[in-house]
Amino acid sequence: MTEDAVLEILKKLQTDLAVVRRQGAGHTRLLSELMTKVTMIEASMKDVAELNVSSGEIGALHDNVNRVRQELAELQARVEELESQRD
Repeated sequence: MTEDAVLEILKKLQTDLAVVRRQGAGHTRLLSELMTKVTMIEASMKDVAELNVSSGEIGALHDNVNRVRQELAELQARVEELESQRD
């Protein structure tokens, strides 16, 4: 293999790694946002528990929390996969 071919491969690897890093940074930001939302929803649910609300309203809140938690788990798995690819 010539030096030019090796340099070309290294440049391609650098470009690919930069893309993975940007994706990881975006996923990390989204993960942080989701974690904040879960905390806010949990606090709101505690407040709602002190009020006189219907079981349907409580069920809708629980559904929202479960959906956000699922999204959070999926995002965590994606971040872990990206981080394992960096190593």
